[in-house]
Amino acid sequence: MKDKRQQKSLIPVGSSSAPSAKSTTVGFDDDLLKIKMQLTGESLDLQTVSIVGMGGIGKTTLAQKVYDDAYIIYHFDIRAWMTVSQDCHVREILLGLLDCTKTLTNEKPGENIEQLEELLYKNLKGRRYLIVMDDVWDTKIWDGVRRLFPNDKNGSRIMLTTRLDNVAVYANSCRPFHHMHFLNEDDSWKLFCEKVFGEECCPPELEEIGRKIVENCKGLPLAVVVLGGLLSKATRTLDFWTNVAENLSSVITSNDEQYSRIFSLSYNNLPHHLQKCFIYIGVFPKGFNIRVSLLVKLWVADGLVKTVRSKSLEDVAEKYLLDLMERSLILVYERSSKGKIKTCKIHDLLRDLCVSEAQNWRSSRVTDKSLDGIREGTSVHRVTMHPHIENIRRARKLSTSLATSILDFDGYHDKSAEVFYFRLLREMHMFGAYSINLPNEKRRLVKLLYICTWSDKWPLQSIYKFENLQTILLRNSFMFLSLDPLHLPPEIWKMSKLRHVQLDAAVNLPDPPRAEIDGQNSTIVLESLQTLLNTEF
Repeated sequence: MKDKRQQKSLIPVGSSSAPSAKSTTVGFDDDLLKIKMQLTGESLDLQTVSIVGMGGIGKTTLAQKVYDDAYIIYHFDIRAWMTVSQDCHVREILLGLLDCTKTLTNEKPGENIEQLEELLYKNLKGRRYLIVMDDVWDTKIWDGVRRLFPNDKNGSRIMLTTRLDNVAVYANSCRPFHHMHFLNEDDSWKLFCEKVFGEECCPPELEEIGRKIVENCKGLPLAVVVLGGLLSKATRTLDFWTNVAENLSSVITSNDEQYSRIFSLSYNNLPHHLQKCFIYIGVFPKGFNIRVSLLVKLWVADGLVKTVRSKSLEDVAEKYLLDLMERSLILVYERSSKGKIKTCKIHDLLRDLCVSEAQNWRSSRVTDKSLDGIREGTSVHRVTMHPHIENIRRARKLSTSLATSILDFDGYHDKSAEVFYFRLLREMHMFGAYSINLPNEKRRLVKLLYICTWSDKWPLQSIYKFENLQTILLRNSFMFLSLDPLHLPPEIWKMSKLRHVQLDAAVNLPDPPRAEIDGQNSTIVLESLQTLLNTEF
């Protein structure tokens, strides 16, 4: 059992730090040098440097390489990275940048946007800073934050990545901004070989067909590494590689269609258990920085992980995740100081594949904006709601009596939820300030295995009634208002199936009871309990 008494950020800001994994930048050497020179050049005025190009072409990889460069780290007093994505709010950006710059360790619910803006401005004032805003889609986002970056004429810089020229122009980017180009034939082949063979060379008998396969990637780095990930796991035979080439060489109408075919081919060649786990990733919002510990618990709760002798379900789930990463379907995002993977991400183009495949299976409904467009009576087993959802009650439009999962990652709005309607619920992940209406005895959620929510909105004294619960992740959203801490009931020690209990510092866990066993006064132990944490989740 682990027991860590430390208090860290509990803000689900997600992508507020730069990816730490080493990424290959084949074919980008000239761009890398030019951007470094622009960031560290003689001009003392605050400048914006933009990297522009289509999805999957390597904008983030290049920006990451610059951000992690030793001289860049030395040159700037402070660096911060924020992945913006399409559905990002200004408040989320502020919290992310403050968290990244270590100004804010915990969100204070009483702070309004103006106070957060002042905190960020004061923290940057007088310091030479580098701010990276990755994947900006809308000029309104830039309008919301541009005035918060002080121009002290000390060489501070903002680096912006976007798919849209008009966003780069609007941000007053230095000209010319960096248009990412497709890889040429030689660089595509080099990247492919690095992915498939590592430090080994391509066998001569596979080179000709291998080059034909790479030609179908049309120079898009993401397509090259995904296809390379597929072949790195497959049998290295001429017959198999020829079959892959034939699958990709039929008549197509556009590059986009070709890229979709490559991604689908990689997905279709996954083992069945990995297909289900890959599809699950689509429940997370675009650009979301996914905690590995959270993903593993969700996979286990959803029944996606097979039992393997002598291994815990969590260990098996981590092996699944590593397999998907080796195939380049999921990206390593952050590592701990000991090299362990902390967080991961999925590229938008691959997430789109997850969502479409899930809907083909009729097993999941991901809603980035609203449930309004979903036909009443649609049968759904997993309901995922992202920002802009007004009320979870709208899910009643769907045929969700069989729904096993409700997932909402929007942590900034008050909501209410009558969860008793979802009688077969296994997972409930609600980061918003939900008021939870629990079922009566006749409609108990007997299959509920996983709860993650803000605990002040829960009648905690009744939590022990979920007798099959395996995972409890609770935070007290009013912990910074100097109110009394919340208390879990003593009956929690009767929940024999608990595997993980993770609480913030303002949720008190009662001491385990003692009982006489074999004539000795002993502490009752939950045999299945693996983790007990007072820390960040």
